[in-house]
Amino acid sequence: MNRQLHEYRIGPSRLSNRLVSPRDLSSISGQDNVVIVHPGRQKKPETLIPLLNKLANEGFLPIGADTRFGEPDRNLASSYFNSQELGRFPEDFYRRPAALLAMCERLGIEQASFIGHSEGAQVGVMAANADTPPIDFNTMLLVNGVGIGTLATKQNKSKSKNKADANFQGAEKSELVLSGIDSAWSALTMPGQNYREIANIRHFDAWECGAIDVAKSICKKLVLLHAIDDRVIDGADVEERATESDTEYLLTTGGHSNIYSRSIQQLIVKTLTD
Repeated sequence: MNRQLHEYRIGPSRLSNRLVSPRDLSSISGQDNVVIVHPGRQKKPETLIPLLNKLANEGFLPIGADTRFGEPDRNLASSYFNSQELGRFPEDFYRRPAALLAMCERLGIEQASFIGHSEGAQVGVMAANADTPPIDFNTMLLVNGVGIGTLATKQNKSKSKNKADANFQGAEKSELVLSGIDSAWSALTMPGQNYREIANIRHFDAWECGAIDVAKSICKKLVLLHAIDDRVIDGADVEERATESDTEYLLTTGGHSNIYSRSIQQLIVKTLTD
């Protein structure tokens, strides 16, 4: 059953962060069946309406998150992340998780499950790892998540790599553990991808204890759903990391954007309801 889409927007601008849902958001405060769905790079949550509807039909209160423009108040991140954590990554890296946390706090969402695709997984893990998060994540389902495995290699290297490497140099002043990152950075995944985003992905991959360990420490249940034929994040590497960390994972096919397929969306719903 398709439903009318409700929207919660912070600010009047078309560049505002917002939440959308097939369910009414006015009485969401204190609900225990909330599922936040965060799409990948530069994708609007409307692209996942079929998934939102499926979740709603199963009795969940699904919310699609749109943080593409980041939190405009750069100082807001310090409300959630301490100074030590803020020094771990570039400043802009915190604007999207800060936006997600701020919207949850203003709506009174205290607990939720989280589904993150690609960069959306990265945003969710960082938000959940905040020092003073206003929300607890029960289940985290990360679909082809950035930072969960190393970047897949591609022979056709882009000029953006040099810019990304230059952008990454500032992180060397921090206490990041960078061993082994060069092997993960052997090539870019997509021609023409924004070099700042690539550099940020490299930062995330350098997270000291690894994104999987971080995610496991901040939620009650972590499930990795990853395409073995993902051309962005190496599926075989994800399988190896998940096995080593005793993390539940489901290998699929269909490439990096398989979250838009009906079969994968049905698998996501089944994973949450089991």
